[in-house]
Amino acid sequence: MQLTSRQVGQYRQSGYLLLRNVLSAEEMTVINGEVANVFAQDSPGRILEKDQTHVRTVFAPHTINEVFAELARLPRLAGAARQLAGEDVYVHQFK
Repeated sequence: MQLTSRQVGQYRQSGYLLLRNVLSAEEMTVINGEVANVFAQDSPGRILEKDQTHVRTVFAPHTINEVFAELARLPRLAGAARQLAGEDVYVHQFK
């Protein structure tokens, strides 16, 4: 995915860029379908609420789930991030 100069300009001015419809409905169905699997995995990155029943967050799901690993490497997203950063990018934190 190649961002337009206008999109890059908006990012530079606002510090964020909202991209609509980057992921298809089918891709979102697959991703949403994996959330329960990631929440169910007892991993060091899974943080529960005080009630110890509900998942508060899962750090680094891309390290324990292939769907999230593919999402983190998705050329449409990584390419746009590379374009905005002006250099190669990597996942620092993902939840």
